Amino acid sequence: MLRISLFPLVVLLSCASPSESRRENAPKQAPTVSSIDAGVPSCKSEVIPLPPDFAPTLPPGTETLWFAPGMFDSSAHDYFTYQFVLNFDAAQDVTSAKLERVLLDYYAGLMTSVAKGKKRLHAAGATAVEVQPSQSPHEAFSCGMIECPASVKFFDASIRTVDEFVTGETLELRVLMAVSPTMVAAHVSPSKNWDRTNPVLTLPCSLTAP
Repeated sequence: MLRISLFPLVVLLSCASPSESRRENAPKQAPTVSSIDAGVPSCKSEVIPLPPDFAPTLPPGTETLWFAPGMFDSSAHDYFTYQFVLNFDAAQDVTSAKLERVLLDYYAGLMTSVAKGKKRLHAAGATAVEVQPSQSPHEAFSCGMIECPASVKFFDASIRTVDEFVTGETLELRVLMAVSPTMVAAHVSPSKNWDRTNPVLTLPCSLTAP
């Protein structure tokens, strides 16, 4: 939060939170107008069915991804920065343990598959994930281009893996997630990019429908 491409993920535009009544009455998949500035390029995006071949344990559904322009440029300020929304066909447990398993299976499987395609070995145990409930919910999040459910919960994740796409070196990511039983919306970026007191929750491009 399904069949995913071998190109990663990530997800949430920062905008003013809608009123509670509007959130409750909005259709689950209703598109919303995000704060898109004139002249800002659209993010590259993908929509992928789940689960992917490299992570068959993920629940069925779809994933929508938006990539920052520097996603695969290790010298860019927005390197490996993206947003994603997982929409599940059936309700899932919203727990730290469940989210850890989803992220671990996804990232370990993804990097193993990419490494294999480059005739490299992604070592067993090279990917580790830790998830915990967020102590400071981020109300500025919107869930991609749909209304966030009123029941959304926030989680923080730390991921340590190897960037098999570009550098072949250790990559430490922070993931901030807005989660409901049928949706995971997340912003992903290298941990060094996060100001924990004022994280940047937008991409340098606009979220548009793929």
